[in-house]
Amino acid sequence: MLARIPGASAAPDPIAGATTGYIPPLRLDTFIVHAQRADESGNVQIIGPRALDFAMAGAARQVLVTVEEIVPAGALRQDGRQSILTRNQISAIALAPGGAWPASCLPFYVTDYRALSEAFAARETPLADSLRLPSEGVPDLLQDTAKVRAETVLATPALVQGQDKASIDEIIAARIAAELDNESFASAGAVSPLANVAYRLAKATHAPDMIIATMSCGHLDIAPSPMVLSLIESLDCETAVAHAGGDDTYSTYYQAGAVTHEIVGAAQVDRRGRVNTIALTKPSGGPIRLPGQGGMADVANMHRDYLLYVPRHSVQSLVDEVAIVSSARGPLTPAEREPMGYRSGKALVFTDLCVFRLDQASRELIVIETMPRVSQQQIRDATGFAVTFDADCREASPPSDKTLAVLRKRIDPLGLRRLEFVSAKERGALIAEILAADRAMVERCIATQQRYARS
Repeated sequence: MLARIPGASAAPDPIAGATTGYIPPLRLDTFIVHAQRADESGNVQIIGPRALDFAMAGAARQVLVTVEEIVPAGALRQDGRQSILTRNQISAIALAPGGAWPASCLPFYVTDYRALSEAFAARETPLADSLRLPSEGVPDLLQDTAKVRAETVLATPALVQGQDKASIDEIIAARIAAELDNESFASAGAVSPLANVAYRLAKATHAPDMIIATMSCGHLDIAPSPMVLSLIESLDCETAVAHAGGDDTYSTYYQAGAVTHEIVGAAQVDRRGRVNTIALTKPSGGPIRLPGQGGMADVANMHRDYLLYVPRHSVQSLVDEVAIVSSARGPLTPAEREPMGYRSGKALVFTDLCVFRLDQASRELIVIETMPRVSQQQIRDATGFAVTFDADCREASPPSDKTLAVLRKRIDPLGLRRLEFVSAKERGALIAEILAADRAMVERCIATQQRYARS
């Protein structure tokens, strides 16, 4: 990492003396942010997760803000959970209703996923032209959706999808959920729907007291609301015990060792449990850019349990050695972890064929469970390194009918988890299917809430 990051250097820690990597501070010229409101004095209100907004505002020479509303001085104190950028940090403010569209700005409107999907599909049209705010403003449907409450969604019958038998995505979701208990603090990444489903399933069934944090740990201790695409953010925002930023939760929870799980999808894992989410090489030799490691290089060691999943087990995804290590479990044994202040836990990799454990003695992956109806030879043939099976290796149990019903009807009625199990060619059709089901579910929720309001 030091060789790849501009400006990074290694030097002795002045206290411990150990060689440590250092990154120079980033000084921003201009920070531009859209927020919910400003008052006439120039204070800016941020509702919900604030990501790195405070840190970036403090590092910037000038801070330019657009807002949905400007309210009288003193009005901001009437709201509940919120964050305030005080007026001495702000350079200029502009009133720009709909300024976050097609992304969300709660409580005014939710993300317009249909507009985003259509814009990225229209390759012949410049993206900036495809994403111009309509002249009439943010569509009414998005504003009405932002007003839907959690109890309304739970009272609206879901459009249940799924077959009689559990599919592999459902089996893995339930198997991951089984790793969680009432002592778990699980953080959900922005691009890990399978993990998010597993957390909510555990909390809705056998672990009601566990803590779930979403939106990069900005929504703290949410209720296990249904994962309806257009409603996920607003429901988590509504049910969260607290709203926070990425910088303060990092120091408060991650560095303190309070996060037990942050289960993430990996594009490529090698026999030592090291992950590559940076780039792959095509068979033709060209590069394939991946989403990046998103902080996992640090937090993979801070979590008590190191859990990964690979939705499509193949010789390309399970390799002998990754070309780029984006994250890894470095300190592995209790003797290595405890002096660094890290709690010891499990290190597992879930795939659609099996479950691996990162063995503390050999420091390599061994198979401890096979998925239903999967043979050991199938696993050997689909793995890019010599596979070792634990002496007590067994077949994973499928979820019970009760768990499956909660998963399909209560937690993931649109089947968002399926997005991680399809190929790139199949993803477009699945996204279209999910968007249609999402629109139908949202319209039903709005109708339910309007009936409540009239009664």
